[in-house]
Amino acid sequence: MKQHSKNLGLIGLANKAGKVKIGRSAVEKSIHENKAKLLVFAEDASPKVIVYFNSISEGKNIPTLHTANKKLLGKHFGRGEVAVASICDDNFAKGLLKSC
Repeated sequence: MKQHSKNLGLIGLANKAGKVKIGRSAVEKSIHENKAKLLVFAEDASPKVIVYFNSISEGKNIPTLHTANKKLLGKHFGRGEVAVASICDDNFAKGLLKSC
């Protein structure tokens, strides 16, 4: 749980800085525009969602992070449940990967 808190804190900062895309279409767009630096999946995201986003980001070398559940991830974004988000900043992405 402590690791989730650390990740969620940094994800929250990235969100406040406007460096996070949330939801299917926004994350897809960030991948296609080569803006996504890290894909964040809720630990209870469906395998179908994970496979889909991994397939469209194939060959782009975008790392992934699995953290918290959809409800907790959504709470940090001020939304309902969130299964996937993309971090669109190198420094936030590196910080999240380093904290793992």
